[in-house]
Amino acid sequence: MKLNGLVIPLAALALFGAGCGAQKPPAGGHRYEVVKTALGWTGARDYAAAHGGYLVEIGSAAENDAVFALVRREVAAAEYDATRAADGGGAAYVWIGASDLQEEGVWVWEHSGQVFWRGGPASAGGQPVGGRYSRWGHEPDNWDNRQDAAALAFEPWPRGSGRLGQAGQWNDLDPSDRLFFVVEYDDPAGDAQEVRLEETDLALKNPLKGFLSTRWSHNPYVALTKEYLGWRSVETTAADGADKVRAYSESHLFTAVDAHGHRYGLETRNKKVAPRVLLLRSNQDDDRFFPDDLSLSDHNDQTDRYRQRIDALVRKLAAVWDDDPRIGFVQSGLHGTWGEQLRPQMTPATARVLADAFTRYFHHKKVLVRLPQYFNRAFLEARHNRFGNYTYDHYYEFGMYWDAFVWENEMSPNWLETDTMLQMSQLWRTQPLLAEVALGSGTSAEHYATYDDCDPGMTPEEKTVCAATLNLTTPAYFDYIMDGIRTFHATGMSWMAEYDPDNPQAVAAAAQMQKALGYRFVLGEARLPRRLEPGAGFEVSFRVTNVGSAPFYYRWPVALGLLDLESKEPVWQGVFNGTDIRRWFPGDDWDAEANRYRTPAAVYRETGRFTLPAGLPAGQYVLALAVLDPAGMRPSLRFANQRYYSGGWTPLAVVGVGEPPQAALPAGRAMLDDPALGYDVGE
Repeated sequence: MKLNGLVIPLAALALFGAGCGAQKPPAGGHRYEVVKTALGWTGARDYAAAHGGYLVEIGSAAENDAVFALVRREVAAAEYDATRAADGGGAAYVWIGASDLQEEGVWVWEHSGQVFWRGGPASAGGQPVGGRYSRWGHEPDNWDNRQDAAALAFEPWPRGSGRLGQAGQWNDLDPSDRLFFVVEYDDPAGDAQEVRLEETDLALKNPLKGFLSTRWSHNPYVALTKEYLGWRSVETTAADGADKVRAYSESHLFTAVDAHGHRYGLETRNKKVAPRVLLLRSNQDDDRFFPDDLSLSDHNDQTDRYRQRIDALVRKLAAVWDDDPRIGFVQSGLHGTWGEQLRPQMTPATARVLADAFTRYFHHKKVLVRLPQYFNRAFLEARHNRFGNYTYDHYYEFGMYWDAFVWENEMSPNWLETDTMLQMSQLWRTQPLLAEVALGSGTSAEHYATYDDCDPGMTPEEKTVCAATLNLTTPAYFDYIMDGIRTFHATGMSWMAEYDPDNPQAVAAAAQMQKALGYRFVLGEARLPRRLEPGAGFEVSFRVTNVGSAPFYYRWPVALGLLDLESKEPVWQGVFNGTDIRRWFPGDDWDAEANRYRTPAAVYRETGRFTLPAGLPAGQYVLALAVLDPAGMRPSLRFANQRYYSGGWTPLAVVGVGEPPQAALPAGRAMLDDPALGYDVGE
């Protein structure tokens, strides 16, 4: 189930043995989990059913105490306001699985169908049915003739007096109240094991996130390179075909040279590229990148010929890049100095042609623009479709490359209002933001260092190192940039990867920034069988939290692998069908003073059902998780946990196939980079 585009988060899990109530299965046990997203009672019920459980059914005082203890442990006092019921005396509650929706005054457990109470409060003649357990306060009273669902209180009510009930008792509430809830799962087999995984302190090099630089950079975190291409490099005249784009891409985008002078393909180092084609550098009179049959005046005047050529070139680019796994994101570029689409401002006709072309020809890559203000519906409609000198009335959704990240001249009340646009549009939920701190001379930034803060006698390369290092080692600058990353959910950061690698303070700060940029998926708990049987089905579930700043923007599969105990190589693997890692969102609404998101990152629970091959040899194995790059279905994206095996696998536990588990889990620790990772490029 989803809510407002979010997979509903799960919070905590606890195990209890048999004997929780007469209506429970006599063997095995039950699992309970608190779902910390506020839903109405029917929404909570439907969520529980969709995930193989049911709203908790409480059959004894011991079970009520256990569920109450779980709720009090897992729901922090700061979260109470998110699960209060105004019609319940303002107290905080969680839904449980009872209601009298079918017949007023006849209280039924939804899962088992058992009637356990008839009537109103005991003081008004209400009584249990068949001696079954209940824990009402001075309830149920059906206040205002609209209270038909049961909830467990974890505060006295009404607040301040407790006149009608105490923490741990039940109240009847309006089913439309939005509360947290408790889901129960039957576990008749009783053969499951649960493992808890801890987050690593390391910053990781991971695909499509973090520090950005050119393909020549030796920064250890760079997994996404950012490359500029002159238009004439991929098209000298209109007669050139896509082959010219392909040839240039193979020789200039998709290969690099390491620190030892060895040439390598990006796929062998688990790297991708975000290219940008441009016509102009900083000098608006410099036509060195123009194709032979396109003039500077065509660009400046935004002629029909210029627009036709934009469409034709984008089509050629897409023919080569759209299906190539080495392309991570595409920066649309083309217009204006540095492809920033501003100098001169795009006319509505040019903006529409550019947007239509990238939308029409690119189907598999995220496309980024410099100024989503040209295209974003929420931003434009709030301004009567006026932006700068023109009116724009065609809407598109693109990501953003913000080449002057959190620069005060682009923030409100400046006319660009980039911060306002991003906050209004919530683009980050579906589109990446690649940031660039504007270090160049003349930027005159108030909140971070630029070339102007470095020795004038330095070369541009030395100034880049100087400014990047200053931004990492000066607390005020570092905090300002980090707050921007968190606030606007930045995925990548360029012009900062060139910090001085011999400066320990800069290196430590860079690790913090790498953790914050983009996604950072941390596994919490996992539940899996102790023993598997060849040819038999089984279930594995895990919880994951995104403690980074942005989602992952492609639907890459999560794999469960059965690894050889010695080699740690997979002998079998399956995929969690239905799991969509694009929906593992981080927190939102950054509080710079408290240094945390006001809306914390959700905890997502994923469950997969698998069947082992019938001929699998009996023995001891390791069950492990990995995220696969669809290009070759090889492990690529790593979880930020302490346990890790080279090759992309995060181990969960040892399992026995055809026999009980006996071996100890082989050791393995997280690493900043894993040279064993990569992906495949087709013919």
